[in-house]
Amino acid sequence: MADLLKTFFDDRAVARIGRMLHAADPGFPVKRFVAEASQGLEHLELMDRARQIADALARALPDDFEQ
Repeated sequence: MADLLKTFFDDRAVARIGRMLHAADPGFPVKRFVAEASQGLEHLELMDRARQIADALARALPDDFEQ
């Protein structure tokens, strides 16, 4: 049986995102991002996982990120 799409957005994916962002910006708070984005992730459905990861990312990025 194929894996559910939501399982691709797991703790490992969050850690990978954090590492990529940290490589681009060494000031990125990777530990905080991973902790917030991963909290309870296994209990969430696809859209809730995406929302949680996006919200954690928004909190971790600097206010002047767009610049």
